[in-house]
Amino acid sequence: MNTNDILQELKQERDRLSAAIAALEGHATGNGRRGRRPGKPKTAKIAAIDFPFGVPKPKRKRRKLSAAVKHRLSQAAKARWAKAKKAGKNSL
Repeated sequence: MNTNDILQELKQERDRLSAAIAALEGHATGNGRRGRRPGKPKTAKIAAIDFPFGVPKPKRKRRKLSAAVKHRLSQAAKARWAKAKKAGKNSL
């Protein structure tokens, strides 16, 4: 074996070791866009430090119903209950 072959094999082994270490540490390796994208929060580190049970999900915004829609829903529910009561059912 000449020196160039030995050097090439050592570099390949170094790359394999670097990839294994990065995988164990949770970092992306290789060329291309893998792993964390720019602008995305580092939730794994935040979760480990600030939130021992994981990062809480953001609360969903509730839809606001107008008074007219609430009234229609109320009337429809009352109609269902009246129909069930008339049919002799104790529950829907």
